[in-house]
Amino acid sequence: MVGYLAKRQIPGVQLDPANPSTYIYVEKETDVNIATDLTKAFFNAYDTAVLVSADSDYSRGRRVC
Repeated sequence: MVGYLAKRQIPGVQLDPANPSTYIYVEKETDVNIATDLTKAFFNAYDTAVLVSADSDYSRGRRVC
């Protein structure tokens, strides 16, 4: 499983697909893939898992609705 990059318009800037300064890329589905891989621990697939991420979805105290 692999995540992907999605183009997102920069707020307040007219989107021009030919001009990279008018959009940014956002990572998608990566956190879902990581969580899916970590469920393998339930089946004792590995001894230790270390998750290192700059994604705020994994920060302590984050509320998921």
